[in-house]
Amino acid sequence: MTLAFVVLCTGCSFTAMQTSVPIEDETMAGQEIEEEDLKASDTAILIRKDIANSRLTFQTVGNGAKYDLTYTGTTEFYDKYGQALAAAQLTPGEIVELVLSVHSKTLQTLSLCADAFVMQDVERHDFNERKGIMTIGRNNYKMDENLVIFSGDTTGELMDINEGDLLTVRGIGRHVFSVSIDKGHGYLRLQGDEYFRGGWIEVGQKIIKPLSENMLLLVPEGEYDIRVTYNGFGGNKEVVIERDKETLCDISDLKGDLLKTGKIAFTITPSDADAKLFIDGNEYSLLLPVEVEYGIHKMEIRADGYRKVQKYISVGQEMAAITIDLDEEEEKSTVSASKINSELKPESDNVISGNKASSSSSRKSSSSTSSSSRKSSSSGTSGGKETITVDDQGVKVESDTYPDDTTSTNGNQLYIDSPEGVEVYYDSAYKGIAPLHFAKSGGTHVITLRKDGYVPRSYTITLEDGDQDETYSFSDLVKEEE
Repeated sequence: MTLAFVVLCTGCSFTAMQTSVPIEDETMAGQEIEEEDLKASDTAILIRKDIANSRLTFQTVGNGAKYDLTYTGTTEFYDKYGQALAAAQLTPGEIVELVLSVHSKTLQTLSLCADAFVMQDVERHDFNERKGIMTIGRNNYKMDENLVIFSGDTTGELMDINEGDLLTVRGIGRHVFSVSIDKGHGYLRLQGDEYFRGGWIEVGQKIIKPLSENMLLLVPEGEYDIRVTYNGFGGNKEVVIERDKETLCDISDLKGDLLKTGKIAFTITPSDADAKLFIDGNEYSLLLPVEVEYGIHKMEIRADGYRKVQKYISVGQEMAAITIDLDEEEEKSTVSASKINSELKPESDNVISGNKASSSSSRKSSSSTSSSSRKSSSSGTSGGKETITVDDQGVKVESDTYPDDTTSTNGNQLYIDSPEGVEVYYDSAYKGIAPLHFAKSGGTHVITLRKDGYVPRSYTITLEDGDQDETYSFSDLVKEEE
């Protein structure tokens, strides 16, 4: 393949490839050029390091062209401040400025791009692939069409990024060119959970889900306290989740622990709304504090002329107060929560927001460049739901921590064709052995593939809320190291 570079271009710019010299050409402007005299520069992404063979792989910023360069003892490496580096200190995903000998394909100098930004420990991230937008916190960035995803020492795709993953994001200006998954996820499976099925499981402040048979929970790697509750009983366990590994937790010894109860005083505004309070389907008076067991409860507020409020309450302290602000019909409801005699407004850090799709998002893949493929385009909506957590840390509002935020599509199916013979989990729920199909729901979902002796893998997909089936085929799983 013929590659092109700007001759003796300086500066860090992703438009650097507009004026170029073919790497294989031995003439320029009709004149013979000595090989050692022909130099070129490029702004590129470091894709791969091969220290043993003194070889680096790059991808040109802007056009996505990939090429290999060797380096020698005379090659100079610098950080963005001009300080010397060693080749071993370079990290795949970094944006660099290069000067190279064209014909010999030898790297002369490499400097980290001074104009590039680097954002580390990014937890609040959202991808809209159809629009080419990545949202970090409240800021939007344009995703380059040749965006490179890194997971460890290998490259991947957007589907590999799941909610809770910690990312390093690199780019120039408002353009993102590389994303590295620094802290990924593992899997939690429960043993001895028969008594708690139909109840709830909480994993730290990350996950709140109904507990069902043969669940496989996708959990960010780290140490957690897990809590299970059902029918007034439950308890806590400590678990350690390792990246890409399955952790088995036996909870059979918790079934004899009687749960504590907490009282919650509700305040409804406006006070003359004549509101009715329902907890787990049972109506309670708003005049007195409501006593409920520790754990997860579904709360519903109804009032004529106002939008119905539906939230989940995670109770973990003896006394607290919650204020519900009702909005008139056709307006969105808001929630604020507080301790008694002290208002606590939820900060942005208390809102858990991960790889959730907007109303126009879609995730596509092509068979030539991705580890998965699909046979239909899609776009869907993922609703933002909230859980009010009441524990010894106070009262806070958390979003997107429990399932059931999708819309059902009547009669349409999701087909998982490959790899054959793997267990398929859909939002942690076991569905069967591939190839298989099941009812499709619009919105953002996580597909997990598992097989004994192989490394499990999860993909975040967005399904269309429309009248069509969708089919996915994924790459084969990798065998576990012996």
